Amino acid sequence: RGGEGLVASCVICAETFDSGKHRPAVGACDHGGICALCFMRLRLLMEDRACPLCKASLEHVYVFNGDATTMQPFASLNIWGTEAGPGYVYDERASMFMPRAFHRDVFAPMQGFR
Repeated sequence: RGGEGLVASCVICAETFDSGKHRPAVGACDHGGICALCFMRLRLLMEDRACPLCKASLEHVYVFNGDATTMQPFASLNIWGTEAGPGYVYDERASMFMPRAFHRDVFAPMQGFR
């Protein structure tokens, strides 16, 4: 974050963060080395709500609207209850905040494969 110690790829799937399927995501523990797709798989398929790095229980996960350069600390995000600002939706099943287009184009279609 802020260019210092920036993680450029997901520690699970090793894909480079991008503004498509592999957007960076973060929970309250601020470990930002997991992509949105891997968080989605962990939370929905494996029913695992823990950070894969520190094992902290994550009530919510926030998906960034861009590549690794858009990452911020979780505490600085504009989250109020289940609202994360314009252009963001909250998926209750996954407890994830994500850009509306990501939810529509990537997240929602993949939920049918469970």
